[in-house]
Amino acid sequence: MSDQRRHHEANTGRDSKPVIFIFEGNNVLWMVAGVGLALLVFRICHGRWHWSLGESLAAGLVPLLLATLYVVVLKSGKPPGFDREFFEWKTHQASQWLDRLDRIGLWRSRPYFAPCRAKMSGRIPMDRQWINDRSTVDRQHDQPSNRSNTMKSRNEEEAS
Repeated sequence: MSDQRRHHEANTGRDSKPVIFIFEGNNVLWMVAGVGLALLVFRICHGRWHWSLGESLAAGLVPLLLATLYVVVLKSGKPPGFDREFFEWKTHQASQWLDRLDRIGLWRSRPYFAPCRAKMSGRIPMDRQWINDRSTVDRQHDQPSNRSNTMKSRNEEEAS
């Protein structure tokens, strides 16, 4: 038995996560995306728009800083779905705030053509007088078009 070697699996590579600066695991992709966007913004600002080197560098650092801030505040050391739940919570808060603005009349949270909620209490949604009053519509369609009559009279005046 002393001649046989014992083989032990060493899967340390499987268990490790890549770490660059404060980014670990899949958060490294956020850093790579931030660096890529930073280079793209710098290149566009300096090459195409002819901004100075300092202005282009400052504009290019914005995507990298946003990616770093996102990872530090919402991803690093937090549970897996923390960032998603944070944005859902903020969206819910914003919708409640917009509903409050709608109640006092400062914001319209309904589509443009939707009837007003305050006027809808106890009424049929399409109960509008101009829809139900067919007599005015029929009168408009029964009369001959005035436009053709005026065109005939203009043509007669030009001919004479």
